[in-house]
Amino acid sequence: MFNKIMCSKLLVVLMFSAISNISIAKVSLELEGQVTQGSLMVGKTANTNSVLLDNSPLKVSKHGYFTFGFSRDDDKTHELVVKQPNGETLTQLLTPTKRQYKIQRVEGIDNKIMSPNPEALARAKQDGIQIRAARALASDNIDFAHGFIAPAKGRITG
Repeated sequence: MFNKIMCSKLLVVLMFSAISNISIAKVSLELEGQVTQGSLMVGKTANTNSVLLDNSPLKVSKHGYFTFGFSRDDDKTHELVVKQPNGETLTQLLTPTKRQYKIQRVEGIDNKIMSPNPEALARAKQDGIQIRAARALASDNIDFAHGFIAPAKGRITG
C-alpha cells in the first residue's frame, strides 16, 4: 500500500444515490502527498476509472494507481476529476501551498562553463532528447506508489 514516508493523506469518498434506484454507486479517490509546491502526489482509484488533471488524462495503472506533481512555484488551483465508466464523477480542487526553499547561489563560475563549446552543447541537446523520450514512456509499473528511498544521505542540491 502507500509508504508511511508520505506526509499527509487525503481520502475522499463521494457517494451518489438515485432516489428512484436502491443501488448506490460510489466514486472513490485516495491521495497521498502534500498539496504543496514541488510535491509529488500518488493517487488510487478503481482501475476502470479515468482520471483527468486540468482536463489532461493521467495514466491509471492496472492496479488503479496514478501520479502527478506540482511545479516548484505552482500557485494555481488544479481540478482533479475521476470518472467512472457509468458517468459518475468526483471533482477535487487542489491548490498547492507555498513552499520555502533553501536557495543557494553559486558565484564565480569559470567563463568556459558558462559558455560551453559546441561538443558540450551537442551532448546537452542529446540529453534533452533522451529525457523527453523517457518521460513519454507509459508503463504499468507502480514502484512510485510505495515511496522513494534516497540514494545517499547528505545535502540535497539541484
